[in-house]
Amino acid sequence: MLFFSAILLSLVQFAFLANDPCFYGVTYCLSRDGSTECTGNNVVKASFRAGHNDGAEYLSVSLSAYNSRGSGRVTVSVGFNVEGKPYTLYCLSDGPETRTSAIDDPWAYDDFSCSFKLNVTANNNQVAPITNSSISIGLATTDDDVPITLGFNEVKSVVAPNLKKLLVHQLSFLDCWEENRISFTDNDKKNRVLMMKKVPIKQMETFIYGLASDTKSTDRSVKFVNADGVSLTVSCNKSFGTLTGSIQQGDKKESIDKLFTFKSLDGYRCGFKLPFVVQTDNIKFDFDSRPLDFSFSSSSGSSINKPSLKFNTDDRKW
Repeated sequence: MLFFSAILLSLVQFAFLANDPCFYGVTYCLSRDGSTECTGNNVVKASFRAGHNDGAEYLSVSLSAYNSRGSGRVTVSVGFNVEGKPYTLYCLSDGPETRTSAIDDPWAYDDFSCSFKLNVTANNNQVAPITNSSISIGLATTDDDVPITLGFNEVKSVVAPNLKKLLVHQLSFLDCWEENRISFTDNDKKNRVLMMKKVPIKQMETFIYGLASDTKSTDRSVKFVNADGVSLTVSCNKSFGTLTGSIQQGDKKESIDKLFTFKSLDGYRCGFKLPFVVQTDNIKFDFDSRPLDFSFSSSSGSSINKPSLKFNTDDRKW
């Protein structure tokens, strides 16, 4: 009985994951007749996943052709209509960067495919909102309609009215579960904060993101207060132009600018890394001195308050 219960639980978990965009991403499909239901008769599938690293957030796009052999030279595409202007990623059956499946490969599901990694970038009027290597933060966070179109040669169909199901939208993939990762948006949904507690290397990583364009120069800051009554504040000012930090105990306040192990200012975000124990000449701040209170504020009035911040492994016995 326990054996069958375990199998049933595994099947339920698999079914949950199979429908979880955090696990499998989002896939759109196209058939020769222009229909967009995902079936065994599709000729194009486009899969979208989102991710994060120190360098950037990114949208991964996999564009694959199926049932196309014998059709001659084939072009598949995924297009984004931004304010009436089309921006399209193409994959050619004979393209130099196309991965072609061998005809006699029994493990090949597709005929050929192309992969694109679009790094999220700051808005720039000199660069298209989407290219084969980038997507602007303005496009990634817009709630406006941006129809997504799949194409197989001359056959084209709209598969989605906007980007809201893509996890790059509003950087919502940062809410997907990952051990010791916490993400919050502020009360106005204009900013997002990401924190990752890297226990093996004893390092705290924090990123602040702007989800809406600043209409004027904006200052943002995060503040941690531990059980010892010591506070650590990092300020990202002038719309992601500068990054400074300090710790304070009572009336004593000292800079930690030289203690960052990583700093990033990318036009739409700022990031930093600090050791678990931050020690200046006269003050020590320990991220593991709990409870640990967290707050975010900006000069535009946005805020986040999270008392007693807790990560997955805080109560784990190592």
